[in-house]
Amino acid sequence: MTSRHEQWTRLRRQLWQPPRAHGEQPRERVVGPLELFYDLVVVVLVAQAAHHLAGDLDWHGLGEFAAVFALVWIAWFNGTLHHELHGHEDARGRSVFLLQILVLVPLGAFIPEAGGARGVAFAVTAGVLFAVLAMLWLLAARGDSPEFRRPSRLFVTGTAACALVLAASAALPAETRVLTWGLLAVAYLAGFAAMIGTATPVQAVALSVTDALTERFGLFIIIVLGETVTGVVDGLAHEPTNALTLAVGLVAVMVSLVEHAHDSRTPTATARVLCGGVRMPQSTPEDPHLFKYPARVYQRSGTTHPEPT
Repeated sequence: MTSRHEQWTRLRRQLWQPPRAHGEQPRERVVGPLELFYDLVVVVLVAQAAHHLAGDLDWHGLGEFAAVFALVWIAWFNGTLHHELHGHEDARGRSVFLLQILVLVPLGAFIPEAGGARGVAFAVTAGVLFAVLAMLWLLAARGDSPEFRRPSRLFVTGTAACALVLAASAALPAETRVLTWGLLAVAYLAGFAAMIGTATPVQAVALSVTDALTERFGLFIIIVLGETVTGVVDGLAHEPTNALTLAVGLVAVMVSLVEHAHDSRTPTATARVLCGGVRMPQSTPEDPHLFKYPARVYQRSGTTHPEPT
């Protein structure tokens, strides 16, 4: 009986591992099919927003597109970064993605009328999505070491507050509701940037990302920008082309570019954005598995290390 119990416990741990602690993510990994499916679901939501913009190429339509697009992108970035830093390729990791997808699907159905008849449903569903994300980050933060507790607590609190504001916005008039979404997205991104900008060297190193995420991020950018451009071109093709519609269309494309302003050409560049300018470990042609840290990171942490050549 003891042997069977130990085997079952070992199997359960393999299938349902606790979230990784900060800094314990693998240096190399392969993107799984479920991650790509998750990206595809988010692309469908962006396509819904872009298709709606095509029929409403004015400043009002642009504002609604920007607010919805920003919330969808923030949710995707949260889910993706959580899996990169804390996820495992096990039943728990797959369940986390499926849970998010189950909320994203109805959210996408409400996007075409998010600024009108289905705005309440969109607000409540988006609130549920961010509540799920806050819960995932909270579970991952339970095993944090002391140096990560404060930023983790701030991030969880900010994500939970975002969920509450989204749910509460359901009670607002349509125009005020969309404006609230946009301001909330700006505030969330500003808070995230401030938190990363004030990260200590130890916290910054723990945010290093893999080549797999870099490539996935770059592919996601291309597809999302393609959907946005398709919506803009479709709108210009079916509406009288004038200064207003042309300006709105071009600004919509710029909004997508701004949201995806992270440089995803190399792992180091992506990590540099995530860590507020601190260069991250990078491989060398001689040994792609050897990670070297620049001297100024060690200097900021109070230690010395020669600059790698």
